[in-house]
Amino acid sequence: MQEIPLLRVRYAKRFARTLVDRGYDANEWLRRAGVDPTALDTEDAWMPVSQLCRFLEIAVAASGYKTLGLDTGIAPRQQHSTFSKLVLYSPTLFQSLSSVCKSVAMEDISARFRLVRDGALGWMNCGAVAASEEGVRQIETYRYAAILEVIRCAAGPAWKPAFLRLQSDADAGIAGADLLQGVEVQFGAAGLVFSIEPALFSRPMFDIPDVPAEKPRFDSPPVELPAVLREVVRTQVLAQRNTIAATAAALGIAPRTLQRHLAENDLSFTRLLEYIRIDTAKERLAENTESIAAIANQLGYKHSTHFSRAFRRVCGVTPREYRKLSG
Repeated sequence: MQEIPLLRVRYAKRFARTLVDRGYDANEWLRRAGVDPTALDTEDAWMPVSQLCRFLEIAVAASGYKTLGLDTGIAPRQQHSTFSKLVLYSPTLFQSLSSVCKSVAMEDISARFRLVRDGALGWMNCGAVAASEEGVRQIETYRYAAILEVIRCAAGPAWKPAFLRLQSDADAGIAGADLLQGVEVQFGAAGLVFSIEPALFSRPMFDIPDVPAEKPRFDSPPVELPAVLREVVRTQVLAQRNTIAATAAALGIAPRTLQRHLAENDLSFTRLLEYIRIDTAKERLAENTESIAAIANQLGYKHSTHFSRAFRRVCGVTPREYRKLSG
């Protein structure tokens, strides 16, 4: 009997969550693809690659969301799986990517990744995807974005490859995507391949000496928040209306309802508020247009020392160190 390509259910769950976060009814498209939405709760189970592709075809056709794969893959590695977290424990980028190549079949038995050198460049070769045209596009752009997120842990948050080869045909829906801007892209290649400067291979993951390797907390939120809740709280933070009553009113619900929702996610309003403040601070620090004191004031901290202490508690580095890394 011919082997049927399989991958972990967590991949379908990732795509579905991205769709839901953007207001789509992913469950309807899952059912049309023959997937029971409740099956996604068992993330370590296996499903046929063809079934995932059918779901992606239906979802993209219905929504027009061509960058679904890119947006799903770029989520922080800590949020993806135990395998993804272990990748971050590697001391250097080369060891981390080597771990990806050796272990990827534990997640997707059809995946064949190789890290190679060719002249002055290194290359991450992810091979071809045996699927429909839309399935190929979404799966390979997911792989590209996911590995890009790993590399950025060592190379910095804005890193992109100089050269990218994609198996899928050119498509206006992804050609203008941010993750492809400034990159020399060749469509219709034999498989997914992209370049990596060899000098990056020896870089430590996170490139932050005082973050213990066994506790990679950098960019790791306490909970995956619904997009609406996250943005409403962010608005309240910037307006310095940092109370649960104001947030609940903006959401159109009672404060007790919001408290119950947060408790179901093992989260308090105080912790939620801290996460949103720090998440917003990281964006402002990366822009490098305001002083740290000004950012602290905008986010409602009475003193910049209070802000620095809270930022370090969440991220493991000071605001100044984070800004240096992002530069």
